[in-house]
Amino acid sequence: MKKAILYLLLANLFTACAMFNRKTETKTAETMAAIIKNPCPEQGNCTAERLKDKALSLRESEDGREVYVEVIDQKGSYVVHYKYEKTASGKYQDDFHTEELFFQIPAEAFKKEYKDADLQNVFMVFGRQCYCKGFAGNFRVTQGDLQIDHSEEETQVSVRFKAAVPQLFEELNFKVR
Repeated sequence: MKKAILYLLLANLFTACAMFNRKTETKTAETMAAIIKNPCPEQGNCTAERLKDKALSLRESEDGREVYVEVIDQKGSYVVHYKYEKTASGKYQDDFHTEELFFQIPAEAFKKEYKDADLQNVFMVFGRQCYCKGFAGNFRVTQGDLQIDHSEEETQVSVRFKAAVPQLFEELNFKVR
């Protein structure tokens, strides 16, 4: 009888700890590779990464309405990638939503700020994949501010931007290693 009571108490304690950890991990994300300072929407996961010796290859459709993004190998540059991915319930096929921000920077250490048209120098692209007709795809970012403090060890990013489609986040602050 005593063992059963002890087992139930430990099981409840374990469950409570697991629920507490699950709630707090959705607020901010911190891993060995990234520290994201913004809260992540509760129904998803946010990640950030820095890819060494990579670049962005951007192609536009003939009508200029669609941008295709590909990460390619290129010595001497980094691609910084932030991603929000909604956790799908599994009930519906179209229950998905992903938003991403990509940009490319040189490998040399620097501290710099980009504003509006200057964002084209870093090939900044916002991607939105969802069941939202007319509002999904990849879009070049032409309005906003990007502050970067970059070194070989890490890249610190502060960005405020406006995309051509609705977006869940307009301001991000994170550090990637």
